[in-house]
Amino acid sequence: MKNFILLLFFAFQMPLFSQSELVSKLKNVSKDKNPASSIENKLILFAISSDDNKLFNEQFEKTISTYKVAKLKGGFNGVAGFIVVKTTNEKIAIEKSGVKNALVILESELSETVSPEIKNIVFNSNGEIIYQNLNQDNLFKSIHQLITR
Repeated sequence: MKNFILLLFFAFQMPLFSQSELVSKLKNVSKDKNPASSIENKLILFAISSDDNKLFNEQFEKTISTYKVAKLKGGFNGVAGFIVVKTTNEKIAIEKSGVKNALVILESELSETVSPEIKNIVFNSNGEIIYQNLNQDNLFKSIHQLITR
């Protein structure tokens, strides 16, 4: 019985370790791309781009621009956003579509394989998952709920 409980404990801890690695890699990419900006003590909004999520990208940009410097639970210095794309053409298209506050990075730059079931993740400043796979209607509302007074 003890072995079974230990096995379950370690099985549930494995995804947390990989998510922390993802946050570390996002922080490193951010430092490489823009050394002047810091994402310490910020919520990290992470999204995988796809062809059908133009409306999500607009909501994503709105959320980042609105809460960029807000005091939020899990991120006292606001939010930082990352959109991961597969090709350079996708990157150019997203940047031309008006996304200015999110850092658009190629999947190859990240050197991290993300599960295909994941569309987006919100991490707190410690690298713990707060939200996952939010739809475009719930993204802004979910971050709004994290405002501290």
